[in-house]
Amino acid sequence: MEQKFKDFLYHFTTDDHWVLDFQVKPEHAILINDLLRLNSVLDLQNFAEQIGDRWFVGMHFLFQCFEHVHDANRLAFLEFVWEMFWNGTFSENTDGFHPWVGYFDPLHEEDPKTKFATWFREGVIRFELNEDDIEGSLSSSVNPYWWENLNHFLNEVCAYQSPECLFNVLDYFANKIYEQELSEAGSDLSTTGQSVENVNNKKQFLLNHKLNKIEALDAFKSWASDKLHSYNFHT
Repeated sequence: MEQKFKDFLYHFTTDDHWVLDFQVKPEHAILINDLLRLNSVLDLQNFAEQIGDRWFVGMHFLFQCFEHVHDANRLAFLEFVWEMFWNGTFSENTDGFHPWVGYFDPLHEEDPKTKFATWFREGVIRFELNEDDIEGSLSSSVNPYWWENLNHFLNEVCAYQSPECLFNVLDYFANKIYEQELSEAGSDLSTTGQSVENVNNKKQFLLNHKLNKIEALDAFKSWASDKLHSYNFHT
């Protein structure tokens, strides 16, 4: 990594606090994009090992730099941001807390269609969504309120995550929707006269894991129907 990039990145490190004063200016745009284009996360990790007891404040890098990043460097930028998050979280010199969970909402009152919101959600899906613990992710660092509804969330999971993660997400919500439908049907027994057998025989979604991501998502949407928009994803 060239020294000019190290000098720039050093502005986003600290050894005692999380609020930094460094302000990115329009003239930094070329430098930022060259940094992302010419360096990898491994280069960033190597630099982090050279700065002693300091650690990155990834949220400052995110807020200060995102508007200057070209679309072609979007993924590299998100990889840098989350590497900085992890560096700050797991540094032996920090409190080990998550960059935003329990502190603030990075997308508070942010229009979901803005560049910042769209890119941030992509980073969250790529790096925060644990394919082995979907429920845990949705109750911590993956805030359901950042998506308009379940359909919106599933489309972005399909776009940014692995097939295995998408399949686990679909299975998770299929079970949730099925349980909700059983509960709703069961609560109507006394007024509709519906039999317990009919409630228990409600069709359950069974995912064919031989499908590709698009096919699997389409199959789920066909099964879920109006639940894509009526299911209370935000609970």
